[in-house]
Amino acid sequence: ANRIRFDEFFRDHDKLRHGMITRSQFRSGIEKSGFRINGDEAAVISDAYEAPGAAVDSTGFPFVLWTKFVDHVDTVFAVKNLELDPSVDVPTTLRRSRGVGGVGGVGVGGDGDYG
Repeated sequence: ANRIRFDEFFRDHDKLRHGMITRSQFRSGIEKSGFRINGDEAAVISDAYEAPGAAVDSTGFPFVLWTKFVDHVDTVFAVKNLELDPSVDVPTTLRRSRGVGGVGGVGVGGDGDYG
C-alpha cells in the first residue's frame, strides 16, 4: 500500500509546532492530500481530534490535534517507533491498533486510545 504522509499537509499550518491547527486548516490539509470531504465529514473528524481544554481559534472552535490524527493514520501502514524496539511482534501490534470502532477501524480520541 502507498503510505499517505498527511503530516506534510499539516505541518506548515502549525507555525508554533504545538500539534494543533484550526478546523479550516485541518480540512484544507486533508483536501491538499487529495481527499475530498464535505463539511459534515470534516466536522466529525475535527470533533474526534478536538484539542482538550480551552484551546479555541479566533472563530471560537476548538483546535484540532493534527498530530494525533497523523499517528492514527500511520498505524495503518506501520508500527510507530519500531526502530526503538525491533523485537516487537508486528502482526499482533497491528491487529491491536486496528481494533473495532473509531474512524477507519482505529479507535480515535484525544486520549491516545488507538483501538
